[in-house]
Amino acid sequence: MLDLRTPGQRYAAALALALTACTGSGSSATQSGSAAPARLAAPTQVVVCGITDAQADYVADVAAKLKSHGLRVITDLRNEKINLKIREHSMQKPPYILVMGDKEKVAGAVAVRARGNVDLGVMPVNEFVAKIIADINAKT
Repeated sequence: MLDLRTPGQRYAAALALALTACTGSGSSATQSGSAAPARLAAPTQVVVCGITDAQADYVADVAAKLKSHGLRVITDLRNEKINLKIREHSMQKPPYILVMGDKEKVAGAVAVRARGNVDLGVMPVNEFVAKIIADINAKT
């Protein structure tokens, strides 16, 4: 099923769902006294963006791999310029944004941007999965 909501609308819906699931109500995690780090409290931990439609299958594969490790993932396959996608998602402040083009698809890698537009460079998918899981385990 195709989700026609904007990234902001999807993010707001995911946030409401996560807060309801975590706290049992619509109150925020900080109001409930939870000291959960931002990376764990984020309703979406990773946003996966493809540059063109040619990477749609690779984006879906990477998203499925991340979801299989228990991560909360949103994919963005809209036919928009990549700078617009990055800007829109950066405003929502997810911990990680993954960008994939033809080079990354061929190499089996992802270009990683951390919160705050910090460019972590290109790394293999398995290395990113290990990094984010280690990051989450270190914060808990």
